[in-house]
Amino acid sequence: MFSFDGIQFPKLKVLSFVSCGNLKSLPFHIISNIECLLIEDCKMVILSKGDDNNQIPNLKLKLLSFNSMPQIVTFPQWFQGCANTLHSLVIVDCENLEELPNWFSTAISLKNISILNCPKLLSLPEDVHHLKNLECLEMKGCPELYRRYQTTFGQDWYKISHIKVVVVELEV
Repeated sequence: MFSFDGIQFPKLKVLSFVSCGNLKSLPFHIISNIECLLIEDCKMVILSKGDDNNQIPNLKLKLLSFNSMPQIVTFPQWFQGCANTLHSLVIVDCENLEELPNWFSTAISLKNISILNCPKLLSLPEDVHHLKNLECLEMKGCPELYRRYQTTFGQDWYKISHIKVVVVELEV
């Protein structure tokens, strides 16, 4: 088993974990300088931070992508540390994801969101309309999101109608 303890990568900008069956937690001391974090098919990873000091780290993430991560139910508080830098969020095949955090609408740099095949995700944060820089929102394979945000007809369409490109489809 590989450990990241004591390893530093000060110039590393992209970090990708793919099919890491035994990976249980992320190396937070490395993530602080990362601009692009991709986690795919790492079914054991728990995203909660290992310490209890409840401090929000200052992150530089611009792209955050989760794919095939059934253990995600919600986002941990520490992701709030990238609210000023995050440009793109991609969430695919996270079948147990139930909610996006309330602080999500403070992600002032967010331009693109893709949420695909997350059937338990019931809604976007209540104040999603505060994401004024959001240019593209794609939601596919999320039945409740389809019902609520369907173009023109959905009960919450007005919350996302300011976004330039909105794709809401029932099937992926």
